[in-house]
Amino acid sequence: PTPAISVAPVTTDSDEIIENTIEGPKEFSEDATSFMPESKLDIDKEAQGVQGELIKMDEAGEEVAEKKELTAPEPELFMSVEAAAVIEAVGNEIITVADSQMILIPAGDFIMGTNQGYKGEGPDHKVFLDDYYIDLYPVTNTQYREYLEETKAKPPKIFWENPDFNQDNQPVIGVTWDDANAYAKWAGKRLPTEAEWEKSARGTDGRKYPWGDEWIPNNCNSLETGIKKTTPVDIYPNGVSPFGVFDLAGNIYEWCEDWYDESYYEISTYKNPTGPKFSTMKVLRGGSWSNLPGNIRVTFRL
Repeated sequence: PTPAISVAPVTTDSDEIIENTIEGPKEFSEDATSFMPESKLDIDKEAQGVQGELIKMDEAGEEVAEKKELTAPEPELFMSVEAAAVIEAVGNEIITVADSQMILIPAGDFIMGTNQGYKGEGPDHKVFLDDYYIDLYPVTNTQYREYLEETKAKPPKIFWENPDFNQDNQPVIGVTWDDANAYAKWAGKRLPTEAEWEKSARGTDGRKYPWGDEWIPNNCNSLETGIKKTTPVDIYPNGVSPFGVFDLAGNIYEWCEDWYDESYYEISTYKNPTGPKFSTMKVLRGGSWSNLPGNIRVTFRL
């Protein structure tokens, strides 16, 4: 299946909003591989092959039963009180901007990247970020619909009319980087830098997934859950990051501000890195409902 692309949880600085001017090619094809770095094409093909295998196995009764065990509970039975309790336990300041809640990510160091991942994920290195706010959830169809109605922008070409993906509290998908950037500016925010995204997802202890180092299938929407479509943005309180941000693993890939460069970590600055000055594609993070755990780790980059 085509990887889902979403507007990331959008970001604003704690003292002011920064708007970066991007020059160069910004249009991406609907073909998922057209915006993947060449080095990641083989990884994606391999993942697709494994997915095909799992789908075939799915048709055998025993495997189907196992998949059902991993399927997330229905949203109505799983959310609200638990999610609110998780956010309250984190204790960070929450503000509301453009009808969406944003949580404060405090200034300080964290470990970015890994030496144990795919090419381009390393080396691991210490990064300092000033404090900033990030949306608690990815942008939903409801929020994006309001933007479309007010600006008369065109809706995404794929998924927008599909009832499996266009429900109110599901994340908007099928958007280009330009779409995501335009939405963020309309909301008075900006897309997160790649470093901001990773710190929000990972915290400061170098973990592999938002919840820790061990893979737990029911903590997010991935290929292993067997749902095969996006889920509402607020139904995985056990999968939130150390800062209380939802859906930074699985469900939908998310756009970042930075250009992608496989070797950027070798020259990245220590304080507030913003990525290379130019490349041919923008960074995607987080993995999707169609991915296996390897692509859902907080250090995986596209």
